[in-house]
Amino acid sequence: MENIKTPVTEAQQPGNGQGLDEKQLKVWETNHQKIMVAISEATNGITKNYMPTVSELAGLTGLSRTTVYEHIARSSVHPASKQRNEIFNAVEEEILLKIALKAFKGDLQAAKLYLQLKGKMNNKTSAKNSDQNNYSEQNRFS
Repeated sequence: MENIKTPVTEAQQPGNGQGLDEKQLKVWETNHQKIMVAISEATNGITKNYMPTVSELAGLTGLSRTTVYEHIARSSVHPASKQRNEIFNAVEEEILLKIALKAFKGDLQAAKLYLQLKGKMNNKTSAKNSDQNNYSEQNRFS
């Protein structure tokens, strides 16, 4: 009998269950770090004070122009990027929890911030109410 090899689908790939092995993930993460550092340095005025081009990023990172372009173009759908977003989501939840705990202990600034972050209160409403309260208090003492 002939030994027929069936193609391996992304779901069957070893590693993270998302089609990439550990080596591919490490390469992506390393490239991402290099690109982000280069963008940060360029936009913070260390090298220049504007968003660098793909060619400039390639020069700053030592990566090829194609690699930089493809990395940026695909980063939002890349499995490693999704993992990073999951980490940020977990951190955001932890930050909100810490703010809520301070609010429960009577910290009004923490309560206000928590409500603003949750979309229950906006800065304009808060500032408007504050102005109205100040006006009322001033008239009361006049």
